[in-house]
Amino acid sequence: MKVAVSEVVPVTSAPATGTPSPGTPPRAAPSTPSTPHSGAGWLALGAVTSKTAQTAVLLVFASVLDPAAFGVVSLGAVLLNVTTVVADLGTSTALVHHRGDAERAARTALSLALAVSVGLVATVWAAAPWLARQLQGGDLATDVLRGIVLCVPLAAVAGVSGELLRRALDFRRRVIPDIVGNGIGAAVTVAALAAGEGAFSLVYGQLVQAFVVVLMFWLVRRPVRPGWSGEDASTLLSYGAGLAGANLLVLVTLNVDYVLIANQLGVHDVGLYSMAFRVAYMPYLLIAMVLGGAVFAHLCRLRGSAVGRAAIEAAVTLHTLVVPVYVAIILFAPQLTLLGEVWAPAVPALRWLAGYGLLLSALELLLVLLKSVGRTVDVLGLTAFHFVLLVGLLLAVVDRGVTAVAIAQFVAGLITLVAAVSVVRRRVPEIPWNILTDRLRRLLLVAGGLAVVAAGGVLAVEQPVLVLGLTATLVVTAVAVTRVEWVALAYVAVEPWADQVRGLHPAAVKVVGGLLFVSWLLRLVQRGRPADVRHHGVLAAVALLAVMMGSLVVNGADLAVGADHATSYLSYVLVLVVLVDTIRQAQPSPAHFARRLLLVFAASCTAAGAVALVGFLATGGRAGGPLEDPNDLAFHLVAALPFLLLLRRSAVSLMLALAAGSVLVVATAATLSRGAALGLAVAVLVTLLLRAVRLSTTLTIGVLVATVLGALWLTHADVVDRSVQEKQHIAATNVDLRATTASMAASMTAESPLLGQGPGGFAETSSRFVPAGVPAVDQTVAHQMYLDVSAELGLLGLGAFLLVIGAGVRGALRARAVPESRPVAITVLVSSAAVLVAACFLSEQFYLPVWLLAAAGIALDPAPVPSRERT
Repeated sequence: MKVAVSEVVPVTSAPATGTPSPGTPPRAAPSTPSTPHSGAGWLALGAVTSKTAQTAVLLVFASVLDPAAFGVVSLGAVLLNVTTVVADLGTSTALVHHRGDAERAARTALSLALAVSVGLVATVWAAAPWLARQLQGGDLATDVLRGIVLCVPLAAVAGVSGELLRRALDFRRRVIPDIVGNGIGAAVTVAALAAGEGAFSLVYGQLVQAFVVVLMFWLVRRPVRPGWSGEDASTLLSYGAGLAGANLLVLVTLNVDYVLIANQLGVHDVGLYSMAFRVAYMPYLLIAMVLGGAVFAHLCRLRGSAVGRAAIEAAVTLHTLVVPVYVAIILFAPQLTLLGEVWAPAVPALRWLAGYGLLLSALELLLVLLKSVGRTVDVLGLTAFHFVLLVGLLLAVVDRGVTAVAIAQFVAGLITLVAAVSVVRRRVPEIPWNILTDRLRRLLLVAGGLAVVAAGGVLAVEQPVLVLGLTATLVVTAVAVTRVEWVALAYVAVEPWADQVRGLHPAAVKVVGGLLFVSWLLRLVQRGRPADVRHHGVLAAVALLAVMMGSLVVNGADLAVGADHATSYLSYVLVLVVLVDTIRQAQPSPAHFARRLLLVFAASCTAAGAVALVGFLATGGRAGGPLEDPNDLAFHLVAALPFLLLLRRSAVSLMLALAAGSVLVVATAATLSRGAALGLAVAVLVTLLLRAVRLSTTLTIGVLVATVLGALWLTHADVVDRSVQEKQHIAATNVDLRATTASMAASMTAESPLLGQGPGGFAETSSRFVPAGVPAVDQTVAHQMYLDVSAELGLLGLGAFLLVIGAGVRGALRARAVPESRPVAITVLVSSAAVLVAACFLSEQFYLPVWLLAAAGIALDPAPVPSRERT
């Protein structure tokens, strides 16, 4: 089965002295009294035995059946789960908490369960052909569904006896029938498979198991006979109906994916997905659910701060057990093909579902904690929230394949976990979250180290050269972590040369960015916590990522579409966070390091401009240099020019500034980018308005630049004239094209105003938005940053993006009041003005200058952020 309702150790209402509370009849003493811990041990033994038998059967099914037949088996298991919960109505579980004569009430519970079970059998038997058609299972599915539902009355009988034993705290006798039944059922299933019965072997095994479990319960305690009491029926139903509803909702949440996949994709894909889900779900069943059942009984007996301490110990124990298992599943997911290459398409889904299983494990403990303090309404609310969210995501992406479904599961689980943490923070204030965070961080570091060692061992055999490269990278990272600032300087220096560096290796720039992020993470571990980066600009950047993920799921949930754009957003948001924290933590002061960072960027852009200028004078055309697109190079050069104001006030520095400024301006002119020229003009105007440079100095620099341009025109007149003529020849076409792409981007935003067309959506959907009478437009971007963002991420994404930029500008404005930060703040403002204007004609959200300026402004912002207590 895919999921079973978790077993919970009951807690009596008797006082600690052991004297029954008033009005509560004494329960029958168990033959072997069980403490909560020994009871949990017996439950764990039963769960492990049961799941071991199921896993063995699963592997045999996978090796013998094709994915289509395996899908039919999965659908049969889903039906058995759902009908068993519906037939019970929660009445057997209600026996554990019943205040009257439990033996008499058990007879009524049995009568109710049998009546509902018989009705379900008749209903499913009649509806089986229709269900099989809807789930695309064929005649085989009809037979399996009809056969499997015959187990429901037997499960109802066994359930009543089992809950009476639970009421008596007789866990040893409670688990014996399950252990014996699972073992015999598994043996019968395998024997039927060997005899060639195929998917119908599940029916034989489940029926035999159900009969054996009933007989075993009748052997370990006297059988319950049917009977009736109206009073008992009312009491049991009033308690059990809500419980059954919650259990059914959990079951539907964890099985709705099967139904939708079967309906949209067919039983073949159900088989692939089921294999991935079962493997990923097993650690959750064997560890999280069993531990949750034991922890629940313990937490119910505690009060005050003891609850928080016990919750921390349980969380650490749980993650110590499940994290290594799920890391191993993610690393070794390709080994699923050992069962046959037919299972290869399930590998990506298995990795996403492993992450989902880890989230579910953490969520299980939070729900148990809420139940232990009596907040069952919150548990039901979170379960309903998870269900609604998951169904919405699944309906949006199920037609895109099982990997998309797995991603939707992960996203829904992550959001629900965040919501559950928020609820627990309010309902259980006794938990010391800082201690929990510290201990879990250490655990994750150990798990990460083990993952690296395991992955290295596998790669060392398969790709020794790659292992050597990774080892060298780790050595460099280990050195770099002592000076994260050096890596940040290297990163901003490499960015203006991105296209040329990619010529050496496609992933070269990503390696530098990854080194920056890893170095920062390692520094973070050493330091204990980041600087206070909870600035509203950083939060806006995180919101932008959330919108991007939502847009990705709604519009595709497949990184094959828009992978570059999605990765760019993610990487630059991470760069912004890293730079903000690094600047704030820098010594001797944030302003000092920010100045150095911006000057390194300016120096790199100057060198890139010089290379571009040399190429322009040699071959003509438009100066591109290290970047393929001259417009992108011009954007970098204009952004870097104001940073030259940060050079020291000395004769040598003045000469360097004049030389570098001339190269940047002349190279910008050689790109023939009109957007960059307008941005440069705005930069000059803002410089004068902020009084960063005297008017006389500006005129002097202008004369110098004009002289250099004139000299180049005289010495290379033919090259300059040819380049200008070529630009004029295509200028009109470019203007029309930009107008068309802007119109298309506006139309895309209007069609999907909230989340847009998704990352990469402009290129993916452009054919639908080309205006009438206009030839096909072969463009991947709108060439207008703001419309480009709104087209792909909607108005929500554009709003978050503008908040990031605005936070940087606002931070720089505030930083002008701090004498030490004033020079850097002014250059950030001037550069931001140039960049924001030039971006009206370019799609520059995928390049560093926008994010570098935002990070510098946010990091220098002297305004206080909310304290940790208030947040």
